[in-house]
Amino acid sequence: MFDNMFIGAQVVGLCGLCINVFAWQLKNPRHMIITHIPGRSLMAIQYLMLGAPLAAIIDTCAVLRDSGISFLKEKYTLYMIAFSVCCSWGMGLYFFQHWYDVLILICGTIVNLSLLLYRNNRPAYARAGILSNCFLLAYGVMIYSYMGVISASLIITSSILGMRRHENWDLKRSPMSFFKLLFTLPSSPSKEVAHV
Repeated sequence: MFDNMFIGAQVVGLCGLCINVFAWQLKNPRHMIITHIPGRSLMAIQYLMLGAPLAAIIDTCAVLRDSGISFLKEKYTLYMIAFSVCCSWGMGLYFFQHWYDVLILICGTIVNLSLLLYRNNRPAYARAGILSNCFLLAYGVMIYSYMGVISASLIITSSILGMRRHENWDLKRSPMSFFKLLFTLPSSPSKEVAHV
């Protein structure tokens, strides 16, 4: 049922997942982004091994963007994000094969726009991360990227738990209050940034 390439792809994805889990534990946003670079690189390799070149391109663009954001001056951030969006959609349209390829393009676009608009607004950035990872989770299911599905699930869960803790959510009122809190920004946003 599973061939060596498929199993190898899951092993590479597991290594990328482990690096990304370690990155989430770092408090310094710059260190988080730098640590995500090798993790995303391994995820790109995993996508290539699974026969999903578009996802590999999106992650490679993210690696280049994160490298630029981490090592270049702040004034170049806009250019790195614009490069990532243009490259992702340009290559995305060229390599588009299946209807579900649009999911990874939407995911990448949400991440890039959130970096552009909300990188200094942690609550908004976290909500954009949850939304983008919902698309990534669905894409991972479609291409059998088990580690991608686990990674997206961990990011979504971790972000929701973090928001609950930092924003002091009161979920005892009703189950529907969860959705209201999830899609409502707090009145005084924190300046701490986390990379999703």
